[in-house]
Amino acid sequence: MKLILCLTLIWGIFSTAGALQCQNCNDSDCTSDKDPTDCSSETMCVAHSFKFTSGSELGQLEKKCDSSLCAATGRQAYSVSWPEYRRAGSIDCCNEDNCNKDVNQTIPAAKPNSLSCYSCLTDGLSCYTTSQCQGNENRCFKGHMMAGKTTTRLWGCMSANLCPPALGQVLFPDVLNITCCGTKLCNSAITTTPTTVCLLLGPLVLLFY
Repeated sequence: MKLILCLTLIWGIFSTAGALQCQNCNDSDCTSDKDPTDCSSETMCVAHSFKFTSGSELGQLEKKCDSSLCAATGRQAYSVSWPEYRRAGSIDCCNEDNCNKDVNQTIPAAKPNSLSCYSCLTDGLSCYTTSQCQGNENRCFKGHMMAGKTTTRLWGCMSANLCPPALGQVLFPDVLNITCCGTKLCNSAITTTPTTVCLLLGPLVLLFY
């Protein structure tokens, strides 16, 4: 029994000593000189800053222990937009003690790029509005957003690293069934249902009678 207790104590000391240490803060709190905190099972230190526009522009900075946002060390930028909403961010991942302390991130102003996509936020099945993608948004997408029992359909632009099975599922867990494509207006303006097919083919059928 004493041997078990002794081994447990030794394991606890070594596991704590070997834990990764990271800054853990939000926004203005990250500007102060703070001691790093021990991570539990996370293998990366993360610095994540983003800004989003939904009526007004807001920004946020967070530093923490994390594994879900990082496939590897380094920086990755992302962006997504749909009507009246845009979010652009930068994620830095590193795996050494306190390595996210002095990470400085700037989210550049986005400029329109050459890709255009259908862009809607609606309870209906169809989308006819188009928008010009911005910055590194190099994919068109469509998906569903759940709010309680209500399903809202989304069409818009996003960067490729948000497409499944990657970052998007972590950053936007309420947006489901995301599908992406990379050419102009490829994200299906019309959802094809049996009713839609009948309406489209009906006049053609009449020509043969």
